[in-house]
Amino acid sequence: MFCAISGKPPITPVVSPESKCVFEKRLIEQYIDEHGVDPISKTSLTKDALIVIAQTPQQYALANAVNSATLNANYSIPNLLSTLQNEWDAVMLETFELRSQLDMCKKELSSALYKCDAAIRVAARAKQESDELRHTLTELTEAVGGQAADAPPLPAELITAMAEDAQEYVQQTKERRKMKSQVVTAFALEQPVETACEVDRVFVNRLLDPEDRVTCILARGKARLLNREGVLLLDDLPAELKIVFPVDRSGVVFSTDSQMGIYETSTKEFKIFGSPTSSRIVDIQYSPFVAAEFLVTLNENHEIHYRNRDGSQIYRFVNGKVHFPDAGEPAQLQLHKDGLLIAYQPTFSTIAIFSVTAPKDPPIVIMPSSSTEESTGELVTFRFSPNGYWLYVLTELAFLVYDLRKQPGTLAMNPLMLNSPAVAFDTDQTGKTLFLLSADGSLESYSYVKSQNGWSRGICHSSDRLAPLDLVYLADKAGVFLQGFHALTDDQTDRYIPAWLRIE
Repeated sequence: MFCAISGKPPITPVVSPESKCVFEKRLIEQYIDEHGVDPISKTSLTKDALIVIAQTPQQYALANAVNSATLNANYSIPNLLSTLQNEWDAVMLETFELRSQLDMCKKELSSALYKCDAAIRVAARAKQESDELRHTLTELTEAVGGQAADAPPLPAELITAMAEDAQEYVQQTKERRKMKSQVVTAFALEQPVETACEVDRVFVNRLLDPEDRVTCILARGKARLLNREGVLLLDDLPAELKIVFPVDRSGVVFSTDSQMGIYETSTKEFKIFGSPTSSRIVDIQYSPFVAAEFLVTLNENHEIHYRNRDGSQIYRFVNGKVHFPDAGEPAQLQLHKDGLLIAYQPTFSTIAIFSVTAPKDPPIVIMPSSSTEESTGELVTFRFSPNGYWLYVLTELAFLVYDLRKQPGTLAMNPLMLNSPAVAFDTDQTGKTLFLLSADGSLESYSYVKSQNGWSRGICHSSDRLAPLDLVYLADKAGVFLQGFHALTDDQTDRYIPAWLRIE
């Protein structure tokens, strides 16, 4: 027989009435003194309950031989025998206890893994139910949204046609990837247009090529069209305009609180149709290359719709309120170059990106303030890059570039931290030359340097007259330019003169 603790034949064997196991009396008594339980069954045990086992002469001789002082002396230093014996006993007890703890840990781990498996299954079911409820809520919200309730969802055949248009457009513009970025050596101010005007809002369609870009200026409900030839007052349009957005070199789409329409400046012909929803429109976008017969609108209730340019048909895309129920009035609608991604600003610090091919999916949410440890200030503006891979985000104190091909919120390059608050930006056709306009009127150029994974500062143009409005990159036969606005004298700071800076 062998001790259940040491595994050796016991000199003084005893049996525990609880576990019915044999132990060396010295070891089991030491264990009871420390723990008060049977080491095998873990039930309460006292030393008095131990039963001494009588040994045969052969068993006694074997135990003494194995544990004899003579045998131990042959392999130990004589004056340390007692100490070594005590240490050995302690090791045996500790080893036994560790084995017990290991067995317990294995059982607890097995139980925890089972519970984790069950939790994952429950979470998956909960997510599925949440998606179904969100979809139901979307339908209910749209059902009580007035005129928008009559708008059918974006049809599958239209989404398929848009995907085909996008693929064709990407193939047509594939050669642009080989274009070299704009080299900036200086900014030369050209003679500004003499016509001064007030400016409340500036609208530019950057999905148009730089050669075709024009600017719409809105002030006090009146609209003007600005190009390299001068400023044209659009006095045929209705009063109290809220939006005037260019769709090409001579056509604009306009919106009031209750109307929308298309106006052709060359022929002065326009078509007016009702507002696409019962809610006020806050922004409009248009792509001349993908689904060119449709306008995209964002209203004050976070609803995004597609509407024919002739006003004959309206389709609902998404209702952002489903995902941002506590958000206030939205702002800034943006289209991707391929038309298959739509982004808007639901809150003052958040950007939501929806996929046109998966309108029921939750949006990708970008929060610039959490993208860097340094302070970024408030969100100023954002747009998709010309190469289609990035999302540009300008805050007061940082310029951030997000990689749309990676996990949401992944930066494509190091943040560009700014020394003074920025108000506007634009890029060349490659998206790798950046122009930043600061609130103090300074204009700076930057070049993307791949080896540095960031922006390299270039030329700076400082002018206390360059107004903190929009900045537009455009081109014509004479070269490439940045269009801005010069403020008049201090007593007329609400009036501006359009000005162009030639990029040399």
